[in-house]
Amino acid sequence: MLPRRKRHKHFCGDIFEFPCDDKFGYALIIAKFSDLRKWDIINPLHPYASLMTVPLTVRPFNIVSDERVPFEILEKTELLNPQIVMDDSVIYGEHPIVYHKELTNQSFLCTTNHAIKH
Repeated sequence: MLPRRKRHKHFCGDIFEFPCDDKFGYALIIAKFSDLRKWDIINPLHPYASLMTVPLTVRPFNIVSDERVPFEILEKTELLNPQIVMDDSVIYGEHPIVYHKELTNQSFLCTTNHAIKH
């Protein structure tokens, strides 16, 4: 029998590190689908409601580095538009939580620079 993998807790406001080629990238967790479902914000018939994993809404930081970036620099770094990712790599420690940041209104604001196709 395979050994059970250790599960790491994660919360909104956590910053995790992920590989980006041979460098480090960072992303801020701004929402967990399970919390949205618990607070009745999401319709129970939403397509993500039947997934075995929990989608996370994250905002990547506009920075990649050869070594770990200090929290003070990340705080001043621009956040990119939100993305939906699955939580398994965060839960099992493949993308470790390295910092925690209190969420503010700025954490949720994003640009609307997407092209509109006519």
